[in-house]
Amino acid sequence: MPVRTTATCSLLRQRYLLHRGGLALVAGIVCALLSLFSSYQQLRQQALQQQHKAVQQLRDYFETQQPFSRNWQNRLLTLSHYPCAQVQPQLQQAATQDHSARSYLLVQQGQIHCSSSTADEARMLQPYLDLLLQHPRTPMLLKEMTGSAPVLVYWWPHSSQAEQGVLYVQDIYPLTHILLRPQLPYITGLSMDVSYPYPQTLRSIAPDDATFATPKARWQDSAHHVTLNVYGPEGWQLVPLLSGMPVSVALLLGLCVFMLVFHLYSDRHHFSHDLRALIRQKKLRMHYQPLIDCQSGRCVGVEALLRWTPHGITQSPDAFISQLEQHHLMPHLTHHLMQLIAQDMQRLPLDNLPAGFRVSVNISPDHFNEPALLDNTRTLRQALPTQTRLILEITERSPLHFNASQIRQLDALQALSDVHLALDDFGTGHCTLGYLNQLRPDYLKIDKRFTASIDAQGMDTVVLDSIIALAQRLGIALIAEGVESGVQAMYLRQKGVQTLQGFLFARPMRIEELQEWLQNPMQKFAGACPLSLESIH
Repeated sequence: MPVRTTATCSLLRQRYLLHRGGLALVAGIVCALLSLFSSYQQLRQQALQQQHKAVQQLRDYFETQQPFSRNWQNRLLTLSHYPCAQVQPQLQQAATQDHSARSYLLVQQGQIHCSSSTADEARMLQPYLDLLLQHPRTPMLLKEMTGSAPVLVYWWPHSSQAEQGVLYVQDIYPLTHILLRPQLPYITGLSMDVSYPYPQTLRSIAPDDATFATPKARWQDSAHHVTLNVYGPEGWQLVPLLSGMPVSVALLLGLCVFMLVFHLYSDRHHFSHDLRALIRQKKLRMHYQPLIDCQSGRCVGVEALLRWTPHGITQSPDAFISQLEQHHLMPHLTHHLMQLIAQDMQRLPLDNLPAGFRVSVNISPDHFNEPALLDNTRTLRQALPTQTRLILEITERSPLHFNASQIRQLDALQALSDVHLALDDFGTGHCTLGYLNQLRPDYLKIDKRFTASIDAQGMDTVVLDSIIALAQRLGIALIAEGVESGVQAMYLRQKGVQTLQGFLFARPMRIEELQEWLQNPMQKFAGACPLSLESIH
C-alpha cells in the first residue's frame, strides 16, 4: 500500500477516534447535566412540598385557635352583664383552660370593665377599642403590647347589644417562635399579614428583606383579613445544595455513558459517516483504465476505478475500501459510484467505440445480500451507450455463500441483456472449483501478483499457467491485470489470454483524459501487444 495512502488512513483513524471520543464525551456531559438537572428538579419539588406543608400547618393552627366555635362562648357573653368582682374568677378559669388565650376582657357600654389578666392590659387595649367595635370577629394584630409577644385581639359582641361583649386576646407565641421560624434550606421565611385596621405584618427573622420578595406558598382568609405566606429560595439558590452525593452520582453516570457510547460507536458508524462526508464533499471520483485486446491492440473496454482526493491529491482508496468491505458498507458506496459512472459514460466518443465495448464495475459479494443490486444494475445498464456491455467484477476478498437469495440475484443479473459477470483477483481469495461452478462467470481476471511473476518464472508462474489452463477448459475468457512490460504481454498473448490491462498500455485516467485518449488515432498502435519478442526491445 502506498505510504501516502497509509498515512491518510492513519489520519482518518485519528480523526475517527477524536470524533468517537468527542461524541462519547458530549454524551457523558449531557447525561451528567441531565442527572444534575433531575436532582435539581427533585430539590425544587421537595422545597415546594415543604413550603406547602408549612402553609397548611399555619392554616391549621390559625383555624383551630379561633375562639368563635368554642362551647363556652355564650357563657362568656352572659358574664359581660355582671360586675367584674362577681365574674372575674370564672373569667380567669376560662382563660386558664384555653391554652392559646392570653386573656379575656369584658366590655360594657364601650368600656373595658373586667379582665382575666391585669388592669395594665385593659388600659393598653382601651385605645384600640373603638376600632375593634367596628369589626367584630376580625383579628387585630398588636405588636406593641409591652413586655409580651405580639397578640391577636378579637371583638366578640353580644347579639343584642353592639357595645357589650368579650375581647379575646390570643397569645401567638407558638406562631411567632415555632411555626414562623425559618426552616432552612427550603423555607427562608414565613409571615402573617393582617390588613385590619391597617396593614401589618408579623414575620420570621430573615437575613434581609429580599427573602420576602415573592411568597412561594400562600393561604388567605378574606373573611378575617389574614394572609399566611411562606417564602423560599429562588431556583438558582438551590444549586449549591447539589454538591456532594448528587454531583458524585452525576459524574459516575456521565462516565458510564461515556464508556458505553465510546464502545457502541463502532467503526461501522465511523466509516458510514466518512462515506457520507466523502460523497457530500464530492471527493470521490471515477478513473478509467483501458482494457486492450491482445490480438488487435485496440481498446475494447475500461475498468471503472474509484479514486479520492482527501487533501486535493488523487489517491487509491484501497485501505478505505477494505474497511468498508469489512463493515459491509460497500453496497452504499457502489450505488453512488454507479451514478457517477452513468454520468461519465454519456461523455464517451461513441464513434470511436467498438461494438461490445466493456464497462467493468467492481462489486463486493455483500451486494448480493442487497435487494437494490438488481435495480441499480438495470439502471446503470440503461444509462450506458447501446453498443456497450456492462461487466460486474466480483471481488474475492469476502466469499459468496450461495444461499437462496444470492442465487436468485445471480440468476436475475445474468438474465439481463448485455450484463456479464467477472471474477476479480482470481486465485487470491476464496475461490474454489465449486465456487466457479456455481458463479458461472463470463470472465476471470488474473491478479497482478501472478502477472508480475512472469519475469521471475517462479512458483506463481506455475499457478498462473494453471489458472489459464483451467479457464480455457471451462470456456471462460481471461483478463490479465498489472501488465507492465512487453515480456509479460508477449507471454500472456502466447498463452492465449485475450485481454490485457496495465501501465504498459495506459494508467487509470479521468473521463476527460479518456475522451482524448480514445479519440487519438495513435492509441491503437501505442498500446498494441508486441507481435514478437524482438519488437519488445
